[in-house]
Amino acid sequence: MALEPIDFEHNGEKYQLIPHTGFTSLNLDRKVTALFSNAIMGKLANNTFDAGMSDILVLTEALGSLSDEDYCWIVSTTLKPVTVITDGKSHFSFNTQNPIDTIAEHFSSRHLDLFAVLLKVWQSEKLSPFALPGTDGN
Repeated sequence: MALEPIDFEHNGEKYQLIPHTGFTSLNLDRKVTALFSNAIMGKLANNTFDAGMSDILVLTEALGSLSDEDYCWIVSTTLKPVTVITDGKSHFSFNTQNPIDTIAEHFSSRHLDLFAVLLKVWQSEKLSPFALPGTDGN
């Protein structure tokens, strides 16, 4: 079964996501869910988690507590199925031989954009923290 691509925009850039499948999807959901503290879960339950600046800062704190290996895994795994579609430029995918370097280069000097895009991917795929009643998962 082919999954439909999910298109989204952030900060003037267009992205296309081919949703994760199989064990990668389950494992990503498990690890993303573990990132979210009780404070974030409370915001989600109250429908106040909106990928705004304060929410991104809470996420950066959670990501900052990961080992380098775990951080690279969650960022790379999240963004490998994403293609950047910028009008007037060649499209490119983060699914390269070394995706973390490709991701780092693309978001160089725009690290908050990286965190916002991670959140948009997780929300688009309705991972567990975003599938609670009152969130984008309805």
